[in-house]
Amino acid sequence: MELRDGDVAIVTGAASGIGRALATALGRRGVRVVLTDRDAVALAAARDALGAPASAVPLDVTDPDAVARVVAETEDRYGRVDLVAANAGVPGHPARLWETPLADWRWVVDVNLWGVVHLLHAAVPGLVARDRGHVLVTGSIASWSAGAAMAPYAATKHALLGLAESLHRDLAGSGSAVGVTVLCPGAVATAFNERNHWPERLGPRPPGRSDAVAAATVDMLTRGIIEGVDPAVAAEAALAAVAEGRFVASSDPAWIAHAARTRVEVAEGAAPPWRRHVP
Repeated sequence: MELRDGDVAIVTGAASGIGRALATALGRRGVRVVLTDRDAVALAAARDALGAPASAVPLDVTDPDAVARVVAETEDRYGRVDLVAANAGVPGHPARLWETPLADWRWVVDVNLWGVVHLLHAAVPGLVARDRGHVLVTGSIASWSAGAAMAPYAATKHALLGLAESLHRDLAGSGSAVGVTVLCPGAVATAFNERNHWPERLGPRPPGRSDAVAAATVDMLTRGIIEGVDPAVAAEAALAAVAEGRFVASSDPAWIAHAARTRVEVAEGAAPPWRRHVP
């Protein structure tokens, strides 16, 4: 879908990282952006720095009623929504699966999976009714290849790839012109793993683990902040895919291709190549 001047977009997780970069890139295209995030202070700063007409709405994507209100209010204000960018996500606390507290699982699943379900459940009917628009879901390289010590994150990002594909097939089978893109970036220079939005309702924040497996994952995330591409690169890759109607977008397509080939090798009976990396 070619975005037009005056189009309307909702972006979740827009206070920082890829979400903020998406909002900025959309603003440059003349799109009216509704930025949402749990961090009201950072959200307001992102809106003020945008340099284009935009609104900032504090939002917890785990609350379905709040998400539905934001969608309804946006449609009431502008008459439509053209792009829905389900970008909000959390990494969890690195630990081996059997040592990951259930509270951490609930946090990651509630934000990364249910948050997307809530947004799409509220917004897609309007897109379908107008027979124009696009859904952009932020997945991950972890949508294709799971790393150690991040089972909740990998599980939810795998789920988002399946969710997006199923939605794409639902829309195509219904004859709808609405498109779907899943963004699967490689390493991106964001402080994603430092976002501090642990919900008090789940009790004390898990400490994570200090074993070799978890430590290697923390090191990987830290190097990603230093060595990864600018979030603007990932945002532009996503919007280029939206404009071209492509299902998968990535700031590093070679990563995705390698992960996909690895999956094929495993399906054909090859030993999982990652086994030799386990400490």
